[in-house]
Amino acid sequence: TYQSARGRQLPVAPPAGHPPILALVVDTEEEFHWGQPFDRQADRVTAMAEIGRFQDLCDNAGVQPCYVVDFPVCARPEGHASLVSYAADGRCEIGAHLHPWVNPPFTEELSAFNPTGNLPADLEREKLRQLRSRIEAVFGTAPLTYK
Repeated sequence: TYQSARGRQLPVAPPAGHPPILALVVDTEEEFHWGQPFDRQADRVTAMAEIGRFQDLCDNAGVQPCYVVDFPVCARPEGHASLVSYAADGRCEIGAHLHPWVNPPFTEELSAFNPTGNLPADLEREKLRQLRSRIEAVFGTAPLTYK
């Protein structure tokens, strides 16, 4: 089931006889250490140089992953160049993944309390707008998936 905007629990079911559906969602984000405090400077994306190895596995298995990307991935060609190619070829979907500490605007104090969901609504909305705009600029389409 899923919860609708009005708070109702609605069933989600494929048509009768439809095979099971698998959604492969891949967090595609900057490199940082979860055990350390949030750091706006921890925004490297060098690991994205290896994403092709994973995409090859998906291609060989006939799976179309959804890469949910954050702002650092979208901000650097080395973070998104391969994904742009995969998306253009229809080999993946691109979604959005907000890490507010590395996503502009940078007006909030960095703290353990301020990850997604705890920011003032207008600030979180602006961060999401900027992430969505960056994704559209890089990939040519708005994300349909948000994690």
